[in-house]
Amino acid sequence: MVSTFLSYDLIARDMTKSLNRVASEGQTKRETDYFNANISKVTTVDGFMGDYRLYSYAMKAFGLDDMTYAKAFMKKVLSSDLTDPQSFANRLSDQKYRDFANAFQFGKSTAAAQTSAQKDSTVQAYKDQIVQEEAAVTTDTAYYKQAIGSVKTVDGFMNNSKLYSYAMQSVGLDPDTYSRDFIKKVLTSDVNDSNSYVNKLPTDTDARYMLKQKALALRNAFNFNTAGGLDSGTSAQSASQIDKITQNYILNVPSHVTPAAAQLNNSYLSDQMGNVTKVSDITGNDRLFSLVKTALGLPSSMMGSTFQNIVTSDTSTNNNYAYQQGGSAWTAVAKMFNFDTNGNVKAGDKAMSSDNLKALQNRYLGNYSKEDDANDAAIYTYYGAHVGQVNKVDDLINNTALYNFALRSVGLSAQDEMPSKIKMVLESDVNDPKSYVNQLSDKRYVALAKEYNFGKDGKAVAPRLAQSQAEISLMAQNYVKMQTRYGNTAAKTQATDDMNYYTKTIQGVDTVDGLLSDSKLVKVMVGSYGFDPAKVTKDFLKKVFSSDLSDPKSFANTQPDQRWAQMAGAFNFDNNTGKISSTPQAGAMDRRARIATVDNYYQQTLETEAGDDNPGTRLALYFQRMAPTITSAYDILADQALLQFFKTSNNLPDGFSKLPIDTQADKVKTLMNLKDLSDPDKVKTMVKRFTALYDVQNGGTSGGASALSILSSSGSGASLSANTLFTLSQLKLG
Repeated sequence: MVSTFLSYDLIARDMTKSLNRVASEGQTKRETDYFNANISKVTTVDGFMGDYRLYSYAMKAFGLDDMTYAKAFMKKVLSSDLTDPQSFANRLSDQKYRDFANAFQFGKSTAAAQTSAQKDSTVQAYKDQIVQEEAAVTTDTAYYKQAIGSVKTVDGFMNNSKLYSYAMQSVGLDPDTYSRDFIKKVLTSDVNDSNSYVNKLPTDTDARYMLKQKALALRNAFNFNTAGGLDSGTSAQSASQIDKITQNYILNVPSHVTPAAAQLNNSYLSDQMGNVTKVSDITGNDRLFSLVKTALGLPSSMMGSTFQNIVTSDTSTNNNYAYQQGGSAWTAVAKMFNFDTNGNVKAGDKAMSSDNLKALQNRYLGNYSKEDDANDAAIYTYYGAHVGQVNKVDDLINNTALYNFALRSVGLSAQDEMPSKIKMVLESDVNDPKSYVNQLSDKRYVALAKEYNFGKDGKAVAPRLAQSQAEISLMAQNYVKMQTRYGNTAAKTQATDDMNYYTKTIQGVDTVDGLLSDSKLVKVMVGSYGFDPAKVTKDFLKKVFSSDLSDPKSFANTQPDQRWAQMAGAFNFDNNTGKISSTPQAGAMDRRARIATVDNYYQQTLETEAGDDNPGTRLALYFQRMAPTITSAYDILADQALLQFFKTSNNLPDGFSKLPIDTQADKVKTLMNLKDLSDPDKVKTMVKRFTALYDVQNGGTSGGASALSILSSSGSGASLSANTLFTLSQLKLG
């Protein structure tokens, strides 16, 4: 008689060859071909269970073929929300049910205009635009001051787009709105001639009046003659004209008060306060009054009369306006100024002492950004609270605040864009090279489209990510499970941090290179499958992701461990481009699950065939397959086949299973070093011990009917009902 170990070893020594043999068998090949051809057509639980060939194939693949008849029971499993600890599948002790439910995507893809990661990305991009704007002000101003001195003609000025745009914006004119002919006529007008072009501009409406004022400001900023050149000894701009243009730009063009603007304002504050002789000199100067209020932390809406009442208060007594209306804060403001009760500077004094003026300036530098910061915070809050209510493109475009925020985040301006164009951008598939957005030459539109999830019909769809939300969750959870296995609770905090990083960051990854360049993402990805990241090279992973998973001869599919192919299948990358595939995965089962199901089916078939000759061989092969997934003693106790392997390996009587569950778990940990399950050589040693004792206990290879019945419903005992199985399985262990 052939020993159980020899039977096992003949199969296990070249598992790839053994599995290929099974895969090529007629019945197995026919059923696998049918599964591969039809599983992508399934979109509902009823549709799946209504196709017996598909349903029974998957049930066998997950070791649940003895429960194929229990459709009502299995429908509850498939309909379970695995994110809910109290869901039907999660209350079952056998992990196979959760693995089975996890293989399907029934109802797991949720349409959303933005994921949480996309929302965070949009907000951060908006913040980045503010930072970039501040940096650009300094850079553009330095360039203007350096380059304007070389300008000799109107055409030379207008042909330098950076100079032209800077000057136009400085006086409040949009460089993209007005024709070159119009601006050239303005710049070559003789402002002293009442009949010149600029002086004859109409002023019959408010808009035309304002345009004329801006045109005059532009003309007066330059010294071009009527021929478009410069008179001898004259430069395009004098030093004072350059200062005026650059100061106007710094103060008025950026959306926020920049550090450069704050410095200008602080100098202005000092200069103007030195000339103040009465309160109305402050309140009558809009810019100065605004700066003073900002410096003192007073409301921007405060009226001049209120400010005058404060600073003219007699602070020698508490019976004064400042104290009565604003307490000690307004009293402190009043004491900073030297105004009498009539609002005039007290004789022999200045409006502020030098120390108080310095304090005022310092307070301005500390407060100048607070209003912008508060406004930004309100915008971020509004966006976060309302973007989740967007269900279609029109919802976004028709909400002015959301629309402006979205465009600003990528450097676009709502006033410069046609909503119809933006709608076409948002409805484009960024993963399709031929889509509308990818035909535009401006990357800002692509960045905008990437931040939202709209279909061709303009409705929100499930996000097209590197991984589906279900796969992200599954991989992250498996990682924590693998890191904390064997009772390694000390690793839980770090593993949870890694999981949270992965869950958030992977949603922003859109290429294989982007994934593999982030060592923390790779750590979770590889670790979730039980591999050691330190032993895996980037080149190896690149080859895995470049594999055609539909080709049995591809790199990933020819690896001895099919977990590599399954890992690649967990992502939505095109193996040729390395980018997110432009073709969404169809059906209720993604590539990872399909690959795993077929692999499991081959393995189950191989084990079943081996069990027909020797049930002990089947148990040995099953243990070898499951060993890397075991995380605790309770995993062994919850799986009858693994439990039988353990009892046989340690000569334990059947009565062992009647002991309290925690006592059984302690015995498992005493007799088996669970960490050895991660070492293939040590697993093989365990198998040798099992097979030897199995042959002794079963009289060679002639016995073992009980072992077979553990793994199949074909044993002599009557099958339990689904209700009884459910009652028993609710005794969840661990």
